[in-house]
Amino acid sequence: MAEGFRDYVGKRLGRVFDVIKSGKFAGDTTAFTNLINNLTNGHDQYLVCHDFYDYMAANERVDAAYRDQAKWNEMAINCVARSGKFSSDRTI
Repeated sequence: MAEGFRDYVGKRLGRVFDVIKSGKFAGDTTAFTNLINNLTNGHDQYLVCHDFYDYMAANERVDAAYRDQAKWNEMAINCVARSGKFSSDRTI
């Protein structure tokens, strides 16, 4: 990944970083500050910032599905029913 500022941090993730750096969750923020600075200055080799908004959208869909208990139960049953054999199933 090229060096330099990444514009995909966005406002929402920027606010998350600001709250973390403010010390609201932990008193000593030096470890987090270095991590956040690296993420926002082009050292985001795992694309954490880039994937944040897709992760949030997926999490909102999960929350909506969970609120509909009938749909959630159907999805859970289908997930179990459609799962294949695990490699250990044949050995045990």
